[in-house]
Amino acid sequence: DNVLIALSGVLAPNRNKNISNSLSKLQLNFEKNKAFTGQGLSTLLFSLSSLQRLTILSLNLANNESMSDLLLEDFSEMINNSFDLQSSLSCIHLNFGNTNNISDIGFGTFSKALARLTFLMNLTLNFGGNSRLTDNSLVGLSDSIMASNQLQRSLNIVELNFRKNAKFTDKGVTSLIKALTKLKQLTSIKPVSYTHLTLPTIYSVQISVVAVSLKK
Repeated sequence: DNVLIALSGVLAPNRNKNISNSLSKLQLNFEKNKAFTGQGLSTLLFSLSSLQRLTILSLNLANNESMSDLLLEDFSEMINNSFDLQSSLSCIHLNFGNTNNISDIGFGTFSKALARLTFLMNLTLNFGGNSRLTDNSLVGLSDSIMASNQLQRSLNIVELNFRKNAKFTDKGVTSLIKALTKLKQLTSIKPVSYTHLTLPTIYSVQISVVAVSLKK
């Protein structure tokens, strides 16, 4: 956590205004860093809310069992409290694979925060291997897309990995696919794994994606 706290200090506007005014891309890979806790990451996310021109944010926290709903709630608060991030973030990559302490509550809070983003173009989410996520997470993400004209206008690349999420059913995936068909600029989609879903859902997904292509 001391490393994260030190990095947070570097990003703080009262320490370095040049960074907070100019940094546009931030990629952090903390995979399998079991010594990190929510406290250090919360401090880091709080400091990111001061960045004025951040367009690309990539966080790899896969295989960290200490990650929990609190992290997604802090991520959401970062967006909700920063008008700069709401207008500048265009690309979000989050890898929370095999972090089993994340549930529908945290994912739902995160999905609501996404609706505040004005120019989000690329959304890549890996929550594979999270056994606590259910259809409610997919429905929550779908509702955010359906309720946000901004997301519908700007999102053009969506990559979602929910492999080995055994609690997902056709209901959740169908809800998500319906929301994706609302995206006016969609050019690329890599949807959830279908290995445990029924044939009717796979068929409807294929039809929905083709319908988007034909519409364009």
